[in-house]
Amino acid sequence: MEEVKNPHAQHIVGVGGIVIRNHRVLMVKHNYGVHKGCWVLPGGHVNYAENLDVAVEREVLEETGITAVARGVVAVRSQILPDFGLEVYIVFLMDYVSGVETVYPRENDAVAYFTREEVVNEIQATPLSRAILDRVMSLQFSFFSLQSDYKQNGPDYRFYL
Repeated sequence: MEEVKNPHAQHIVGVGGIVIRNHRVLMVKHNYGVHKGCWVLPGGHVNYAENLDVAVEREVLEETGITAVARGVVAVRSQILPDFGLEVYIVFLMDYVSGVETVYPRENDAVAYFTREEVVNEIQATPLSRAILDRVMSLQFSFFSLQSDYKQNGPDYRFYL
């Protein structure tokens, strides 16, 4: 394990959204950072005091112009980042509601839908996006859904099972 450069670093929580429409998944082509030029799931960081489902719905809309509703959690990845601490990335399966694909030029160069075959074998997708989508689009997965009948669930509390 690498030595932590900033002992007072905070954890980072990120979310990604899987929006499947007509057997094709929504992806964005990043125009910055280590994944510049790669196709990834739309998503981003969770804001202070923001629930995960609200964050992924906001991020998908901001990055793609698509309104979608979070159904449940399909994947979780954790990574130690020496300058920040722990980064946790939570991926949601989402239902398309409305909207037309729109590029968010601050973060991506393109927004498009792809088949499983294209994601796995043709486009330049990140290895993590490829692994998650290969499993999800082959329908070999399960997910944790929001337990709407759980009494404590509300604007400030979410329980998935």
